[in-house]
Amino acid sequence: STSGGRWSNQTGWDFSSETPPLADVVSDWHGVTVEEGRVTAIELIENNLRGTLPSELGNLSNLQVLNLSINDLSGTIPSELGSLGNLQEFELYRNSLSGTLPSELGSLGNLHALYLYKNSLSGTIPSELGSIGSEEDLYLYLYDNSLSGTIPSELISLSNLQEIWLDNPLGTSAYDFQGGAGPNKITGSSINDRLYGNGGNDTLFPVPLFPSPCSLFPVPCSLPPVPCSLFPVPCSLFP
Repeated sequence: STSGGRWSNQTGWDFSSETPPLADVVSDWHGVTVEEGRVTAIELIENNLRGTLPSELGNLSNLQVLNLSINDLSGTIPSELGSLGNLQEFELYRNSLSGTLPSELGSLGNLHALYLYKNSLSGTIPSELGSIGSEEDLYLYLYDNSLSGTIPSELISLSNLQEIWLDNPLGTSAYDFQGGAGPNKITGSSINDRLYGNGGNDTLFPVPLFPSPCSLFPVPCSLPPVPCSLFPVPCSLFP
């Protein structure tokens, strides 16, 4: 379903056979890691994958890394991927995926990196995502999509949440970071700096995540606390 015959690197892959291969054969496939007879990683980055994600990926119960980024995958993210209980890194950035974020992803109890930025995902962020992640630091990159609504309080309350990157196309009220208590990272600092890039101030202007000219913001870019130097174009070009 991912146009294997057109992949940039097909080393070891046999697209003519419908019989499931043995583990020692799979270990020779480009982008596949096998440990103790189990597939633990699939990394086919920038490999000209096209088509949809097969739901059968959800059967790889020992999978720890799934990285199919920088391809041309389309369609939705299969809900079956929520059954990958050992998954630690889930990366599908820079594809053409659409649809909503499956609530089943909240079952990924060992996840510490969810990178789905630069796709065409829509809808709201499911509250179930507040259940993802282990004790390790958690990083969520969801920007450059068409997500809307508020950030669920269940998500911002995660004590291990280190970074969450989102667009804010509807203005500063589209995502409400002050609606819940949340860890100090959200309101005080490292997370606030990374999300809004405002040098630690408490204002809520999503400077680095919204690549639009200064004039689109609700305050003139010449006024603090939104330094002109943070923008990719000279402020003098705008009124």
